[in-house]
Amino acid sequence: MRGGAASVAAIVLVVGAVAVLPVAGAVSAWSMARSEAAMIADLAALAAARSSACSAAEEVARLHDSTLAECAFDGTDVEVAVTVSTASAWTPAVTRRARSGY
Repeated sequence: MRGGAASVAAIVLVVGAVAVLPVAGAVSAWSMARSEAAMIADLAALAAARSSACSAAEEVARLHDSTLAECAFDGTDVEVAVTVSTASAWTPAVTRRARSGY
């Protein structure tokens, strides 16, 4: 490489690496929120099915800093939807569903 070209190449690599970090952080926050929302939805569905009341699902969601978006019974089965906010401002809130019953 000619004089100074290595410095320019190094600067480009560093700037590129720094530019990727926020995107990786947002994707990571979204992925973690998806997993958390699925777990909370499962717990909320089990609580609602066991108590036969959507208020139990709402309490589970509240205790896990999330929102119960939907709760519906179909006989002894219940289906819930739970929404979890992501830690990143760049990614939307995540909603996951779960079903439980006897």
